[in-house]
Amino acid sequence: MVIGYSLLLALVFTGISVLISLLSGRTQLSVGIALAVWILFEVVYGVVMLGTTLYLTPHALQIVLIGGLLGNPIDTLRVLSLLQVGGVHLFGPGGATLIKMTGSVAFASAIGLLGMTFWAVAPVLLSMRVFKRQDL
Repeated sequence: MVIGYSLLLALVFTGISVLISLLSGRTQLSVGIALAVWILFEVVYGVVMLGTTLYLTPHALQIVLIGGLLGNPIDTLRVLSLLQVGGVHLFGPGGATLIKMTGSVAFASAIGLLGMTFWAVAPVLLSMRVFKRQDL
């Protein structure tokens, strides 16, 4: 399952990269933007989420953590992989909140897979729409 999740994450970032490529029009620019998007999801997003946790009430924090978890395909994949191997103590705040709010690993996995499916399908659909509108 972890290998399948990794392939799904590759599909997500391939779809995002294709969309960036179609929108930018230049190879060098699209490579730079794609790298910036990856760095945004890998580094900046986590720091921003961590910073917001300092200023929120516990109830608001739960909602923000779930939204933040599903808003980052890298974090979603990390939690889904940990759900598969049973590393409860490694989930981090987003994963722990997801487990607490859903009450079961199966339901938490379903929500994570739904989020990853959105991340895999949305860029591809947007890319298809942009490609159809281009004058070739």
